[in-house]
Amino acid sequence: MFIFRPKKFHISDFWSNTLASTIGTIVGIVLTFGTSHLIEGRQEAARERHIALMVIHDIDHYCDLVENTVKEWEERDSINNFILDYVSEDSVEIADSTLEFFEEELFGTHAWIYNTTTQNIFNSNIEIWQDVSDKNFIEYTGKCFDAMSIIDKANEEYNYYTKQAYESYVTNVEPVLTDDTSLRQDIQRTIQEADVKLALYQLSSSLTTYKKFLDLIRMLNEQNKKIMNISDEELSAIFKSGSIRTF
Repeated sequence: MFIFRPKKFHISDFWSNTLASTIGTIVGIVLTFGTSHLIEGRQEAARERHIALMVIHDIDHYCDLVENTVKEWEERDSINNFILDYVSEDSVEIADSTLEFFEEELFGTHAWIYNTTTQNIFNSNIEIWQDVSDKNFIEYTGKCFDAMSIIDKANEEYNYYTKQAYESYVTNVEPVLTDDTSLRQDIQRTIQEADVKLALYQLSSSLTTYKKFLDLIRMLNEQNKKIMNISDEELSAIFKSGSIRTF
C-alpha cells in the first residue's frame, strides 16, 4: 500500500535569520510609531489643557477686575445722581463728606491692567488653536474676547467724556472761583457745564454696558470650564503656586 508522506519543509539558516530580522524590524517600526503617536497624543492633550487653563484664568481675572470697578462705580453713580438732583436746592442739606466724595471722584478715569496674551494669540495665531479639539470652547472663547473688547471700548469712551468734562471745568469754572467760594457753590457751578453733565450721565450708561457684558462673559467662561473639565479650585491652586506659564 502506497502511503504519501509529505516532505518536511526546511528553512535554511539564511532565510530563517532574514525572516526573524524582518519580523523584528516590522515590530520595531510598529512599536516606534505607536509609541510616538501615543506620546504625541499625550503632548497634544497637555497643550490643549494648558491653553484652556490660561484662557479661562485670564478671562476670569478680567471679570474680577471689571466687577470690582462696577461695585466702586455704582456708589459713585449713586452719589452723582443725588448731587444732580439736589445740590442746586439750598434747602436740601448735603453732608460735606458727600460733596467731598463727589469732587474727588468727578474727573477720575480708569483703565484695567490685565494679561492680554491669550487674547492676542487668539486673534493672531491660529496654529495654537488647532490643538484644541472642542470647537465650542473656541467659539465661546471668541465671544468672551469680543465682549471684553466691547467693555474696553465703553470704558475708553467714558474716559474720553470725563477728560472733556475736566477741560471744560478748567476753562470755564476754575478761573472764576475765589477763596470765598464754598465747596457747594463750586459744585453748583461745575454741574452746569454741559460736558460735565454728559460725563456724569455717561457713567450710568457705561455701568449698564459693563454689567450686561460681564454677565455674558461669566456665563460663557463657565461653559468653557465644563467643556474642559476645569474647576475653580484647580485654577486657584495652579495659578497661586505659579506652576503654569503663559505661551
